[in-house]
Amino acid sequence: MSGSAAAALALPLRDIHLPPEPAFWPPAPGWWLLAALLLGAGLLLGRRLLRWRAQQRWRHAIEAELDGIAGAPHLDPAARATALSGLLRRVARLIDPAAVALSGDDWLAFLDRQWPPARREAAPFLTGPARVLADLPYRPAAVAGAEPVDFPTLLALAREWLHHVLPGARAHA
Repeated sequence: MSGSAAAALALPLRDIHLPPEPAFWPPAPGWWLLAALLLGAGLLLGRRLLRWRAQQRWRHAIEAELDGIAGAPHLDPAARATALSGLLRRVARLIDPAAVALSGDDWLAFLDRQWPPARREAAPFLTGPARVLADLPYRPAAVAGAEPVDFPTLLALAREWLHHVLPGARAHA
């Protein structure tokens, strides 16, 4: 053996070295992307949940006020119909802020436009007993109380209308 070959054999050889384990931090780009997607989805879900809770609160408040109007035996039917008209106006303002300025047949037509198409053609507000909502709230109390008001039918129609315009509203018996 030559001198250089013997020297090469005399060198201490070491086994193959494995690279060090990957560090825990910083994570790979895929983990950053996954974290961003999860954070975005969480924020979107949280926003939708907050909006849903707010809708539930005002929906329950509207239903409670409607139940309060229905269960107010100390009021005559005309006064209850006037209170019902005010409730419908406040709900209509949530649907379209311009509804506040409507009156008479335009107001009743607006209410009828909120029905599903099959029910809209019947125009229950323009042609039915709810027609009194057009001007009853603006009459003097003595005159308003003189006209007969079919309050049970009016209340049932208002409940049905609210069920259609408030998404997710409970049906009342």
